[in-house]
Amino acid sequence: MAANQALIQASRGTGEQFIDYGAVLQPVVKGMMRDLEIADNKMASFVNSLPPGANIEKLPQGMRPEVERYLRDSKNEYAEAAKVASKLSPSDAGYREAVDKMNSIKTGFMNLNKNLEAHLANRVEFIQDKDDLSTSLRGNDNVFLTSVYAGDYDGFKVTGGELEFLDKSTNKYRRNSEFPQYSLTDVVGADGVAKIFDTERNLGNKGLGWNPKRSGREVNRLFKKVGSQGVIDMAFDGFDEYDGNYIDTVVKEQLAPKMSMQDWLVSDQRDNLKTKEGFSPYKAGFQNFISDVVKDGYNEGKAVYDKRINKPEKVDSPFNRSQRYGPAGETVMGSVLENLLSMLQSGEIQVGDKAYNVNTDTNEWKAADGEVISGDEMLDLMQQEAGGYDLKQDIYFRKFKGTSDWEQAEPENKEKKQVEKPGFGVRGLPIGSIFK
Repeated sequence: MAANQALIQASRGTGEQFIDYGAVLQPVVKGMMRDLEIADNKMASFVNSLPPGANIEKLPQGMRPEVERYLRDSKNEYAEAAKVASKLSPSDAGYREAVDKMNSIKTGFMNLNKNLEAHLANRVEFIQDKDDLSTSLRGNDNVFLTSVYAGDYDGFKVTGGELEFLDKSTNKYRRNSEFPQYSLTDVVGADGVAKIFDTERNLGNKGLGWNPKRSGREVNRLFKKVGSQGVIDMAFDGFDEYDGNYIDTVVKEQLAPKMSMQDWLVSDQRDNLKTKEGFSPYKAGFQNFISDVVKDGYNEGKAVYDKRINKPEKVDSPFNRSQRYGPAGETVMGSVLENLLSMLQSGEIQVGDKAYNVNTDTNEWKAADGEVISGDEMLDLMQQEAGGYDLKQDIYFRKFKGTSDWEQAEPENKEKKQVEKPGFGVRGLPIGSIFK
């Protein structure tokens, strides 16, 4: 101590100021410690924001090593990026790069969870559907999906949270979005019945007679396409717009009419119908059931046809059926125009697969599903059949224009109507003459 005092006195004697470096550096050291603390807090915040990853316990054994590798590598990369970001200012370019890296890894973790959940759900569904795949799935595709959902996961990897599986037929990796799509035989069967239904409805709408042999051939062809199991599934699934299904309505009534539906659904009798042998006695009846379903389609079309043709005959036809109307080179027979006019006057028109009914207050045509066609649009559709004869200029067709009655839209036509004769157009000229 005496020596230190002597040193201090000596320095004073020389005129030099003594510097206490410990005191001088103390604020600097405190600042460094505070920066380290801030960096540690940032680091902790970054690490805590990383999603937990995946629940390994839920995964098949074959998937676990690759998923664990991805999680481990990604966490290490995340930690390195977090360390860099925690030491830099947000204005530093390196900070942004590190944060982008962390965000990419976080997104990958979230995608991994989502993709694993979807894979496990698809795996269960595919295994259940395996014996009921339709011919929509080719041989190599069938082998690939089987290896994905029922294999040992050889050739499986995770990239950025996406699951990738090796397709050995092409030696390329495929993600779920690139997987081949397949249909089940019961779905193919239901679609097939719907197509036969639509075909028969269109034939009925043309006035052709019902031919059970014709529809029977189509149903037979469909049953062969879907196979025995597909037919059984169709019988259990039922069809849109029909209450219940064949098994739980027709067959139950034959086998167990007094059994409650609750007991029937869990009965051995019902389960036995899921086998080829158990269903065999009811297959012919189901085929007749399908024939009745498609005949409903024919009856729908025939009802439209009957309504269209069974209308009161007009005393005076505005068109001569054997005469041609319209400009030279684009003429149309009067019989065509008469038929088009008759369709409008009937109040119901079939356009494609839909029947439209007119609202005489607005001249709008509305289908059962709510779709509306204006009067002008309906005339535009008919114009395709009318050649060069402008329907909207004809006094008989133009009353169906727009959304209002032609007499309300043009009151002066009320007076004209009194002097015009059938077969004559605006200003009393013969129909078609003003367009030549």
